[in-house]
Amino acid sequence: MKNWKQFNILSLLVVFVIALCFIGCDPDEKEKAPVCECPPNTVHPFGSPCTCPVAGTSACDCTENDPVLCTCDPKAHLGIDEKCPCGGSGCKCTEQTATLTGTDIKIRKEAGVTVAEMNTAIPTIQTEYTLVEEHLDGKIKAIHITKTGKEWQYTMDKVLVIKLDKIDELINNIFGALAIDTLEPGMESVSKARPQKNIFLVGEFNQTKNIITHEAVQKQNGIIILYIC
Repeated sequence: MKNWKQFNILSLLVVFVIALCFIGCDPDEKEKAPVCECPPNTVHPFGSPCTCPVAGTSACDCTENDPVLCTCDPKAHLGIDEKCPCGGSGCKCTEQTATLTGTDIKIRKEAGVTVAEMNTAIPTIQTEYTLVEEHLDGKIKAIHITKTGKEWQYTMDKVLVIKLDKIDELINNIFGALAIDTLEPGMESVSKARPQKNIFLVGEFNQTKNIITHEAVQKQNGIIILYIC
């Protein structure tokens, strides 16, 4: 009789433990499975497929856009440090550059200057450079065409930076000033908003034009005077 009672008590304990397990567990836990975290029928950009836990399975209905091919023409159209905005697959666009004939002086452009605009400016720069090239050896490392900033700058690295709309007007005199050593690294055009304070440069000048900028230069009796504020 005693053994029978012990067996009944043990059986009740087992049943009680099993009941607790069922009570403590979510009855649907076994049926739950990872699901796609994206909204239904999501279309991801090309190159960025779905990364949800069930991506690639029947539980995920996400798709990826087809690749967009680069249609840029010409491919060499970018400015300095510019990234191609086409977003095309396999884009191999490069920076548009040119080199002055017979030199290693590279002409570059900033973003915003079009291919056609640079192509129009290059012959003018080349022609004016050729007129005094024997006096410019080692004085220019590169030429950058811009649409923003000052009218022109001659940087400490001997890079000539000039605005696109000032090339026809100023490039002749800038090259002339460099040829006669009246233009030094670190100089730039003078802002109209600031008064002219100091005369830094005086030198002989016999170019046909007589200004570098309307605000910065005067010519008196064959002497060019460059004002830098």
